Amino acid sequence: MATRPLELGADFVLHSLTKYIGGHGDALGGAVIGRKADIQALNLESVVHFGGVLSPFNAWLILRGAATLPIRMKAHEETALQVARFLESHPRVTRVFYPGLPSHPQHELATRQMANFSGMMTFTVEDGRAVAQRMVERLQVVHYAVSLGHHRSLIYWIPTSDIMRSSFRLEGEALARYRAYAGDGVFRFSVGIEDAEDICADLDQVL
Repeated sequence: MATRPLELGADFVLHSLTKYIGGHGDALGGAVIGRKADIQALNLESVVHFGGVLSPFNAWLILRGAATLPIRMKAHEETALQVARFLESHPRVTRVFYPGLPSHPQHELATRQMANFSGMMTFTVEDGRAVAQRMVERLQVVHYAVSLGHHRSLIYWIPTSDIMRSSFRLEGEALARYRAYAGDGVFRFSVGIEDAEDICADLDQVL
């Protein structure tokens, strides 16, 4: 939809059906996509080690969401670009990471590889923990929650200390460089398909 890894040389693509493809935050699923012969060779091992099938109800929910995927992704991208521009111009926001913005360090690459920039972005502010607390208490349109890819907007603050424990595990000079770029944490923001002006107004009152 947004990027086609098989056309870029990948052998397999893993999709979280729980996210954009399902689109409603009410079903769990995943899929491995690849060439027919390669998938057939994986079938036995994948079933043994990872489980083979979705429940019928989850499959139905995901198929229901997949039917509207193209128009939802168009709305996600259009709304996210407006919100990203708003955040980039906000005096309390120190940095916005969204591939659809020319300021993104890999914007040119994203433009070549992505047909849709999606609704996912991150941004940083000063004193992120305090802003996150205000979000919990005051947000009305955007939901303060950890998931992503829903039709509704979801935001969550991830402290740098948590990222270091769970993912990057940087130390010394590498950690100092990361903190200089990302600060003490980032907001992961999954922009939904609500009205962009409503989302911006909701964010503005907590920033």
